[in-house]
Amino acid sequence: TWFQDKDNAQFREQVEWELCGLNDADMVIFYFDPATRSPISLMELGMIAGKKKKSILVCCPDGFWKKGNIEVFCEWNTIPLYHNKGDLIQDLKYMEWK
Repeated sequence: TWFQDKDNAQFREQVEWELCGLNDADMVIFYFDPATRSPISLMELGMIAGKKKKSILVCCPDGFWKKGNIEVFCEWNTIPLYHNKGDLIQDLKYMEWK
């Protein structure tokens, strides 16, 4: 419900907190829910993919409005793409953590 303007202190603090979290994370997982448009998540995926030092996993089930874009983007950037949460979670269970 906050007015989305860079001069709104609460809004700016929230956005900067999220960006810092993404920047500091060793791994970032994106889930694109078919019931949403997720424009901010799409922007964040592009931002994080440009940082090559991050481990990125993406889950994009059938029905997401920009699934084709996500598929090409992930292939282009060599980002693992999952089509359902179950497969993503299964792989997470067996990943080696440093």
